[in-house]
Amino acid sequence: MDVMALLPRLHLPHFPVGRAYLWSDGDTATLVDTGTTGSGRTIADALTALGRAPYGGSS
Repeated sequence: MDVMALLPRLHLPHFPVGRAYLWSDGDTATLVDTGTTGSGRTIADALTALGRAPYGGSS
């Protein structure tokens, strides 16, 4: 999964079309925008690549 760090806490997962941003703060991650329809798997993979569990808890 290609995830670009824009700032130490702000990441941009790579999508063919559209954008979504992941903000990391302590033990939480906030999704800003959701990308296009069908982006769920890409977002879950990006969270995993950042060492986060996509559905709660820790990975």
